Amino acid sequence: MSGAENSIVVKAPVSLEEMRYVMALLGRYAHQKFVIAFVPQDAAASRAKAAEMVLLRVPQKTSRTQMEQVLDATGVPYRTLLDEHRVVVYLPEGASDAPVRKAARRLGAKIEVKRGSGEIVGDDDRGKASTAYDRIIAEYESAHPGKPLSPKLWSREWRDAESRTCTTAE
Repeated sequence: MSGAENSIVVKAPVSLEEMRYVMALLGRYAHQKFVIAFVPQDAAASRAKAAEMVLLRVPQKTSRTQMEQVLDATGVPYRTLLDEHRVVVYLPEGASDAPVRKAARRLGAKIEVKRGSGEIVGDDDRGKASTAYDRIIAEYESAHPGKPLSPKLWSREWRDAESRTCTTAE
């Protein structure tokens, strides 16, 4: 698929502010064009933009190629294929869910919707995306000086880590 990037989905019991920070760190570290920060409604901050995260569960009989063709043809935006039969779609405030519902009908997929708050950060230009991530990282770390993670981004400790956690030693 043109323009596709590797994706990672992070599920954690954190605030939108903390999720923005973590996603900015990951976006910066992995040189991503875009990242999405989303938290379910019960954890969402009131000042944040309303959004939805939609999960499509596609039947086993559907091939990945067919699934991608239908998603492209119906114009489903901001999507990540979790595996061969699950797709997660981010719908920012004001985005229509019509393409997602159309794709679900064509694929015979089940839909699960989580409402909450979120935002897309980044740019098609990786340099501009890095600048956006650096701004979020700096803002968070200046407001929370006791727990900066950005100094570890390029450290041997993280690069050579054998664990899948990103916690600092306490």
